[in-house]
Amino acid sequence: MSEWTLKVDGVVYGGWKSLRVSRSMEQVADSFDFSTSDRWKEGAVARPIRPGAPCTVAYAGQTVVKGYVDEVSMDYSATQHSIRVSGRSLAGELVDTTWLPANGNASQWSGQTLMQVAVTLAGTYGVAVATDLNDVELGGPFKNVAMNPGESVWSFLEKLAGHRGVRFVSQSDGSLLITRAGLVDSGGAIELGVNTLSAQGRLSHRERFRLTRVRGQAATEERWDPQLVSEADAYDGEIRTTRHRLIIASGQVSKTECLARALWQTAVSRGRAQSVTYTVQGWHNPTGLWQINTRVPVRDSYQGIDDKRLIVTTDFVLDESGSRTEITLMPIEAFQMILEPEPVDTEKKWS
Repeated sequence: MSEWTLKVDGVVYGGWKSLRVSRSMEQVADSFDFSTSDRWKEGAVARPIRPGAPCTVAYAGQTVVKGYVDEVSMDYSATQHSIRVSGRSLAGELVDTTWLPANGNASQWSGQTLMQVAVTLAGTYGVAVATDLNDVELGGPFKNVAMNPGESVWSFLEKLAGHRGVRFVSQSDGSLLITRAGLVDSGGAIELGVNTLSAQGRLSHRERFRLTRVRGQAATEERWDPQLVSEADAYDGEIRTTRHRLIIASGQVSKTECLARALWQTAVSRGRAQSVTYTVQGWHNPTGLWQINTRVPVRDSYQGIDDKRLIVTTDFVLDESGSRTEITLMPIEAFQMILEPEPVDTEKKWS
């Protein structure tokens, strides 16, 4: 019997025949998909689960996802019935919705920190915000930031996080954590042929380039002049010489900042081009459930991997093949962040 349960409107439902619970650094909202089927018993009624209901996914009593039911599908006849329930964590509200200034709500913030803006916006949807970074790592107040009309709450928060070189990750209680990639080690290890059932690797040159050039408006206290340009190059020696790309930086940047952006972009592209998904038996390592945004030792003689990789995605799966976890890993540089220039009000400097 599975130890996974789905609690909806205070009622705990178990006995699920198949399920998938997904957490990923690629998506701020965690998701779940549960289903079951039974022969119809006399007097049986449908499980009273409705879209929009608050819910909690738990494993062995431990909360894994807290959010809302998105969709309920039912298939039934005179002799049997099945139900499929899917949903996302609380952060799904931030992804779906647009902030409409009303009742004194602002769409522009001046002199507030990332934490302050995030608490204001996310808190409106019942999403708490915490951090494991210090004040220096979080960065100071923004001079002035504003939402674009129609922009989702999540898109705006993700953009602000980029200006501070940090990221948001959903937690099991539905809250958001402001953090950086790979600050914590995972329990256990992944070793080909020891605790893996299978593996699928991906190596790509599609988003990698021999030369990456970053160009932008030179930083100056004088009037805005489109002729004042900063630029710098970074190289990836593994890529054929004809592959070049040009990135136009936003805001005013120095040559040093252009170089940092070029080096960062090259490293991120190289890291994201090396992904591997291991399927392991069961759902946990010696310290608990497998967790995203943790570093795990990997020993894979087939691909020549013998170092720590970042857990990017975990899919906890139960179906007719049994229980397993699909774990997607990448080098940590794939999720390193760089401070992106804040929007600069250059109106007074234009001529």
